[in-house]
Amino acid sequence: VLDDACPWDYHISTWEWSKITGPSSANIINANMARAVVEELVQGTYLFQLKVTDFAGLSDLDTVQVIVLPATTITDCNGLQRPQVSARLVPAGYLSRARVNMAVAAARNKIVFAGGADPATNHASSRVDILDLETNSWSTAELSHPTWAPVSAVLNNKIFFAGAVVNGELSATVDIYDVVANSWSVTNIPDLASRDGFFIGMINAAAAGNKVLFLRTKTIDGSVHRSYSLADIYDVSTNTWRTDTLHNRTHTSAQYTASDAAISATTVGNKIYLAGNASDWFAIGYGTISGTIDIYDAVTGSWSSSTLNEARGGMGAIATGNKNYWAGGVNNTSGAALWTNKVEIRDMQTGGSTYACLAQANAFFAAVEKNDDIIFFTSYYGTGSGVPNNSRNKFDIYHRSTNTWSVGILPVDIYSASVISVHNTIYVAGGKVNNMISTKVYKLEF
Repeated sequence: VLDDACPWDYHISTWEWSKITGPSSANIINANMARAVVEELVQGTYLFQLKVTDFAGLSDLDTVQVIVLPATTITDCNGLQRPQVSARLVPAGYLSRARVNMAVAAARNKIVFAGGADPATNHASSRVDILDLETNSWSTAELSHPTWAPVSAVLNNKIFFAGAVVNGELSATVDIYDVVANSWSVTNIPDLASRDGFFIGMINAAAAGNKVLFLRTKTIDGSVHRSYSLADIYDVSTNTWRTDTLHNRTHTSAQYTASDAAISATTVGNKIYLAGNASDWFAIGYGTISGTIDIYDAVTGSWSSSTLNEARGGMGAIATGNKNYWAGGVNNTSGAALWTNKVEIRDMQTGGSTYACLAQANAFFAAVEKNDDIIFFTSYYGTGSGVPNNSRNKFDIYHRSTNTWSVGILPVDIYSASVISVHNTIYVAGGKVNNMISTKVYKLEF
């Protein structure tokens, strides 16, 4: 960006940017404005000239030198060089309260940031911040109860939020936001409080057809460290519920295993894919590592199963087109050294998989889509016990049409943020920026 920083801009009638010396590839955009953008820069030294003319016809010249260094690269797992690209966090607004681990979802022209926690006070939040992209305005609401880590799913014009109450008590309530009517309602998972166990953890949520699926853990013998997974399925057309056990994952009461906490959820067509598992209970290791993929058909109501190429959980997962992308995750109970960088890309029509890798091991992170690119963002976790010492200012970019990778470099370290892509714009909200809890919402550009 070439910027004329003159404080007397209102006296100037014309600006004229031009290239004096340098490689021929440079292309100046908006050369007749105070701020111009130069594209297609290659390695070399450039000299740009700015001529300004005021309303009296007087003019003056100034120059700026731009040096483009050789492109830096990262060597990937195949020995190939991945280019690094500069990324920008462009301010897009503020949350009404700083928090991490929010649920984020979008429908129509609204983005909703819900719940989460403020690590500074150790309190969960019921706060909801809503960004209306059409009017570029913000509003707030409240969930029916505070929750550390709500899950969300979108079906048509409605966004569904569910999660356990912060103090460990059961919550059967699902909050529903209708973005068209701008109204809230609730539905309740039947008989949830009457089931055994003292803690229900919501793991993930997804929607397909007329069904919204909430994946949660059910404790065994009242122990939070022993559990198995249940799918509570809401049929919006009949306003009815059913609960299914994921039999391929059932833990017996004789097993001592950390609770399920890191099963990814993606949707391709009318099917929901619940893949992998690894607990995020650092104090007792990573618990059960699973390669199971439970598949729910929202039309027939039936279940089937498959397996990942490698058992792991806490993956960055996304489905686009007919393909599932399962990236990174934890692949062993021993701890941080065994976070993985592996990526499995499966064509759900043919059942065939191809494989790639992230630039660095990652787990518990978001994956979003922008145009031709899939972005695998930074981890939920910062540093500490059980967490690898990864760079928190780097994210992976997969270019689908060319089957190539690059690495985005952020100007700050950021983690625990909520990330979503809407209309091919990526929004990054909250989390910790340079280890400080943030209220800021950014657009991610690169």
